[in-house]
Amino acid sequence: MKSRITLIIIASTLTILSSCKKDVDLGTEFNSYSYSSTDDDGGTWKTIVLTSPDQVPVAAPASPDEQSYLSELDALQTSSANPTSDQMSAINYWSSNGVVRWNEITRQLVAKYFLLSQPNADNTYSFPDPAHPDQYPLFPFASPPYASRAFAYLSAGSYDAMVAAWHYKYLYNRMAPSTYDASIKTSLPVNNIPAYPSEDAVLAGFSRTILTALFPLEAAYLSQMALEQENSRIWAGVNVTSDIVAGDSLGKKIAQAFLGRGKTDGMKNTLGTPAQWDSITSYWANTGKLTWKSLEIPARQPLAVTIISASLTASIIFFTS
Repeated sequence: MKSRITLIIIASTLTILSSCKKDVDLGTEFNSYSYSSTDDDGGTWKTIVLTSPDQVPVAAPASPDEQSYLSELDALQTSSANPTSDQMSAINYWSSNGVVRWNEITRQLVAKYFLLSQPNADNTYSFPDPAHPDQYPLFPFASPPYASRAFAYLSAGSYDAMVAAWHYKYLYNRMAPSTYDASIKTSLPVNNIPAYPSEDAVLAGFSRTILTALFPLEAAYLSQMALEQENSRIWAGVNVTSDIVAGDSLGKKIAQAFLGRGKTDGMKNTLGTPAQWDSITSYWANTGKLTWKSLEIPARQPLAVTIISASLTASIIFFTS
C-alpha cells in the first residue's frame, strides 16, 4: 500500500548497505502514482525527536477566497501551463518520493567523502578539519559511524517532518490549487490531501539544512536540489508559492531541532586519540587476544573506534578500510 507517510519508514533503510560504494547510480526512474491511503491521522503519530507535531508553529494560510490566494492561483496557471522539457524532467525526477531522492543524494555524498588520506612526509596521516573543510583531506570523513548517523538523522527527521506537515495540513485544510481553479493544468496526479504546507517543500527544507550541516562543502549543490524539488511542484501545478514557503520554513526549523540533538550525541569522539588506540592495543595484547593491526606502510590508525566499556573490559569495535 503506497501510503504517503508510511513510505518514510520504508525509505529510511533503503541505502544503508550501499553507503560506502564509490560508483553511485542516481537518477533511477520511478513512475508517479496516486496514494491508496492519505493517512488522514498522520498528524497525530508519535514523533521521534520533536516533542509534538506542533512543536514548530506554522501560521494559518490565506483562505481560498482571499485576493492574495487568488493572485497565487493566477500565477500558478501561467507557471504550469507549458512546462519545458527540463521542467518536466525535474517534475518526473521528484514525483516518485522525495524521501527516496534525498536518500540517493546522501548516498552520493557518503561515497564522495569516504576518502582515505595519503601519508604525509613524516609518515603520519592528516585528519579532516571541520575548521577548514575544503583542505585535504576533505571534511567530513564519511566513516561508517558518520555515514550511519547521516542516514539515521535524515530518515528520522524526514519522518518527524512529515508528521508535522500532516498535522498542519489537516489543521488548516487548504486543498490543492486545482480544487479552487479547475483551469490550472497539472502534470502530476492530484491526491486528495491538503496542499498547505507542501510536503515536498518540508522535505526539501529539512534535507537541505541537515545535509548542509553534515557536508558543508555541498551547500550550493544541496540548495540547488532543494530549489528544484520545490519548483517542480509549481511547474506541475500542484502547489502555490505560499504552500512552498510555509513547507520550506517548517522543514528548516525541524532540521535545527535535529542538529541541536546532534551536538550532544558523542559523534566527535568516535575517531579516538593516539593514546586511546595505544591503550586498546596494549589491553588486547596483554590478554593474548587478537587485535587489529594496520598492514599499510606507514601504519594507519583506525578510522573510528567505539569503546563499549570505559574500563576496556568489553568489546572494542574498530572500523577500518
